[in-house]
Amino acid sequence: MADNMGDNNSYCYCRDIDYKSDIIMNGPEKYAEEFITKKFPDANSKDVFLLMKGFIAGFTIGEDLRMRRVSPYEWIIEIISHYYDIPIETMKQKTRKREIVQARQISYYFGKNYTNLSFYSLGKFFDQDHATALHGIKSINNLIFSNRDIRREINELETRIAEKLK
Repeated sequence: MADNMGDNNSYCYCRDIDYKSDIIMNGPEKYAEEFITKKFPDANSKDVFLLMKGFIAGFTIGEDLRMRRVSPYEWIIEIISHYYDIPIETMKQKTRKREIVQARQISYYFGKNYTNLSFYSLGKFFDQDHATALHGIKSINNLIFSNRDIRREINELETRIAEKLK
């Protein structure tokens, strides 16, 4: 996994809040050209075309116009962040607020189910260690078994994630 997976300073994926939810839910095609021209106003038409192709293919675009592939785990976190209406920066904070902790735990759960990342890599995105990721996954498994609301939320998220990662 790349060392700069969560580095928002050198790369960004759709920092524009206006486009964020539509791009996550409807795919990037609808807003690709508008987003690229807004983010890079000095880019010529050839650059805009190439950036649009990369953007639609799922690459992040850095300030230096370099592209980097978005990992499936980053997509999962974006979807969960949008579903619970919690910004990723808030999810990364060291806090014990139940809704934030639970969103992180659900991210670990789906990260383990949909990627081949290690517990270390899952926790690293949120500046946590492997034991925290392992505990989060076990907690969500227990909640799925005992809590009807969590089970419903997990099923809804699983549908959205499976649709996005197919």
